[in-house]
Amino acid sequence: MRSEDPASGQVEVTYSAPWTAQAGDSVNWGWTVRNTGDKAVDGVVLVHRLTPQLKIGKVSKECEALAAEIRCSYGSLQPGATSSGELTATVPLDATGTVQVDGTVTWQPAGAVQPGADALAGAAAPKVPAALDAVALSKSPAVPNGAAEDTRH
Repeated sequence: MRSEDPASGQVEVTYSAPWTAQAGDSVNWGWTVRNTGDKAVDGVVLVHRLTPQLKIGKVSKECEALAAEIRCSYGSLQPGATSSGELTATVPLDATGTVQVDGTVTWQPAGAVQPGADALAGAAAPKVPAALDAVALSKSPAVPNGAAEDTRH
C-alpha cells in the first residue's frame, strides 16, 4: 500500500510467506519496507498483527514482540531505500483454516521527527495499511511452495 500524499513521502510494504503449513509448524514471514517516493522519510514504524495470535519465536533486531503485535522501527529511509525483516511464529497443533499477518506502516517527512520522538505520536504521520498475507493450514504434510492452490487474500 502507499500514501496518497507525495509531500509526505511514499512507503510500501510487501510480505512473503509459505503457501501452506501444518498445524504445529514454525512459519517464517518476511517483509520489505521500501521508500518508493522521491523524498526521504523518518520515523518509519511497521506494526504487524497475526490472526489468530501465535507464539512468536524470533523477530528481526529492529523489532519487538509485544502482547498483541510486533513493532519494528526502521528510522530513516532515503528515496529508493529498503529495509527488511522476518518473524517466526509457531502454529498451534489444533489450528485450522488460515493464519494471516497484516500491518500498518507510519512515517514522517524527513526532518519532521525530533530525536527521541515517537513517530506514532505525530498527527501528520501517514498511517497506511501494509499488504496482507495468509498461510493455509493443513493437517497433512505441507505442499512445496507453488504446488498448492493460492489461498492467500
